[in-house]
Amino acid sequence: MPAGLFERPILSVSIGWIVLVGGCGGGSSSNGGGDAATRSTGGNTRIGGDASTGTDTIASGGLGGAIGGAAGGVTGGSASGGSATGGATSVSIPLTPTWTASTLPLDHYCDVELDTICRMFARCMNKTASNAYYEFCLAQNASRMQANCKQELSQLAASGVAYDAAKSASCVQQFDQAGCAGPDILSETSPCNAVFTGSIPLDGQCTDDIECANHRICASNGTCPGHCTEPRTEGQPCSTDANCGAGFGCGGGVCVKRTAIGHSCVSGSSVCEGLSNCMANAQGSYVCHSMGDINVQGLGETCDTSTMTLCRDGLACILASDPGGTTTSTTGTCKTVLTDGQACATVSPSPCMDYSYCAIAPGAALGTCQPWPTAGQPCGYFGGFQVMCGSGLVCIDKTCQPLLSNGANCTSSDYCLSGSCLGGICSTSHSCQTAVPGI
Repeated sequence: MPAGLFERPILSVSIGWIVLVGGCGGGSSSNGGGDAATRSTGGNTRIGGDASTGTDTIASGGLGGAIGGAAGGVTGGSASGGSATGGATSVSIPLTPTWTASTLPLDHYCDVELDTICRMFARCMNKTASNAYYEFCLAQNASRMQANCKQELSQLAASGVAYDAAKSASCVQQFDQAGCAGPDILSETSPCNAVFTGSIPLDGQCTDDIECANHRICASNGTCPGHCTEPRTEGQPCSTDANCGAGFGCGGGVCVKRTAIGHSCVSGSSVCEGLSNCMANAQGSYVCHSMGDINVQGLGETCDTSTMTLCRDGLACILASDPGGTTTSTTGTCKTVLTDGQACATVSPSPCMDYSYCAIAPGAALGTCQPWPTAGQPCGYFGGFQVMCGSGLVCIDKTCQPLLSNGANCTSSDYCLSGSCLGGICSTSHSCQTAVPGI
């Protein structure tokens, strides 16, 4: 069901399909797009809408509008931009609040959800020196939001799922106020726990988790329909985070307690809370790091891709292999991002501006920063493979083409707007199509 942020049955899906854009500073190693009018080296760009508050903004302004209000200041420790050590000049941007009304109508839910996710990513990845990263996130994910969340929300009533507009608005505000760990969305007191309410009882037939009453999961052996069952607890087998109950994630094939930000973790088996990852620090120990912890180095300071000590917003980690780079192949210097046409040699983290990538022909040592290819253009080379295309596009037969709608023939889930290719056909993915171990 909907790729939502605001409660457990759909939380894991939303983070999965959101494109994690970033790299070091202004660049990104992810597929993306945008035209010349919205491409930026870190300036205060806008894709649509204005910074006013309320429903009218959402109706007329689109995803690019600042849905929840104007200048909220730079949050999440982002005041480092524009400091004496460098970075983009700090400006006031509308990172919070996302939504201030007391209710959130269902027909606005998907737009506000994506806006909230992108704002949270911007805060937690310390990418708030300008609007560029936030709007880049919106542009990256708008097409799949339209194809998935809105289509699936329209089917909720037929599935017997109730929607609480007041709880939804409160949940959005709770996310705005939470840190990078996120709020405890499954606690009995959290409004996020009651945004969607399923009606199918224990052992009843189901298609998706969200249809089940009392936050149960729709479990099956991989064949639909499934049956509503209690979520897995610590030590029980799982295939995805959604199989596990509150406070747990799926690590190493079993449900494990989520590890708090700043605590030690085990790569491959620990599940970190919120927007954090299990990464090695400078001493070689693995710790759950918030994404904002890694984008901390200023202009002229040393960056290190092996320990994920990367650059602030508007800067790029220029390694030794890049023209003008210094030190070793994993360490470099934070410099202003490269613009289109400048020489580059590093694929990831990208030294290029947003909506661009380091295009290196097979066998060549150097390339140039180029805009992501648009529809109908040949796919760009990325890491030796001809796969790079712009936002909402996919490389098919070496040509950038629009992502495929439901019903189209496919050979990979990557080709589908829904992100799901089942039986050679692009289709909506359902919880019951993913086997839960032991069912």
